[in-house]
Amino acid sequence: MVESITIPSDGGFYTFPNSNVSLEDREGFGNPEPKVGLHEYSNAHGGLMASQYYKTRRISFSGHILAGDYASFAQARKEFFQAFSFLNAEKLLRFTTFDGRDLQCNVMAATAIRDAQTGPTASFYAIELTASDPLFYAQTTSSVQGGIATLTGAGFALPFAFPLALSGSLQGVLTLANNGNARVYPTQIKLIGPGTNFTVSNKTTDKDLSFNGTLSSGEYVIIDPKRRTALKNGTTNVYGSMSGDWWDLYYGNNTVTLVVGSGNTSSTGVEILWRDAFWGV
Repeated sequence: MVESITIPSDGGFYTFPNSNVSLEDREGFGNPEPKVGLHEYSNAHGGLMASQYYKTRRISFSGHILAGDYASFAQARKEFFQAFSFLNAEKLLRFTTFDGRDLQCNVMAATAIRDAQTGPTASFYAIELTASDPLFYAQTTSSVQGGIATLTGAGFALPFAFPLALSGSLQGVLTLANNGNARVYPTQIKLIGPGTNFTVSNKTTDKDLSFNGTLSSGEYVIIDPKRRTALKNGTTNVYGSMSGDWWDLYYGNNTVTLVVGSGNTSSTGVEILWRDAFWGV
């Protein structure tokens, strides 16, 4: 479960529990609530189960604000409430679990903070937050970079001897390890020129994503599979040049390859960024 929480505040960061603020009850850090699509038959028993996804996540926690004198209590309370003011903007909530895992999610206030003074220098607080994305992500970004996949060792040459080697091995493959327990989209796939017609594939899930166009030396395409966007050199929309599946990463190891139709050099390649993802802690 959650040991400590950090959230942006006043250009810095606020972390608790601390010497004035305790963290006692924590809810909403397990698996999120499911949302099920149902169609009830009008003239028959039961219905049809159409889909099952997860809802936005509701997170809540509570504790006490304590101090030895009223001035210190007032200052501690002010700093705590300031950290949880949002003003129509999501904040990146970071937290550390008791087993040492550092995770994060974007949140916004779901209700007003409950604030009940229990003594001259003590009060009880309770906070409810909404995370629109129900996944928890690792705070660190993982990355791999490589070139074009090539088949080596296939076929045979004259003169030849038995047994014949008719199959080869695929060289230049990338291994992406999603060490979480949920499938997750890469945060970025960067195709690096030169070359024409790039296909980057997740062999683990048997999905291919292609950019059907030409990149000169020094040019690139930034792909965001989750948001279905593709920008050439970071500015020009090339979504219309994309085809195939906007694939994600299965949990565990994923084998990824890049194949280019023509015009590639030793500078041609791909760089992929991702964060491990978790349904709950």
